[in-house]
Amino acid sequence: MTVRGRLERLRRSVGGLPPPGQLELVEALPVGSGMADGLPPGLHFNANGRVATVVFEGAVPDPAVMAGLEVKLASSGLRITCHP
Repeated sequence: MTVRGRLERLRRSVGGLPPPGQLELVEALPVGSGMADGLPPGLHFNANGRVATVVFEGAVPDPAVMAGLEVKLASSGLRITCHP
């Protein structure tokens, strides 16, 4: 099962979507990893704006970007960071 599939299962178990402006998932992926799906470095949101993907270069994502996103995580939200 994929991370997004697990998140969907979690969302169903806690019931409903978080309020507008909150995120369900923040994922940080290194440039060039298979999980980054060829996205360029930067911040990307899915179509409904509930999943933020930070594609980063170097050893770790920018702490300021991550901190800004983490304050928007819903109580049932999930943060995943993959390292190169």
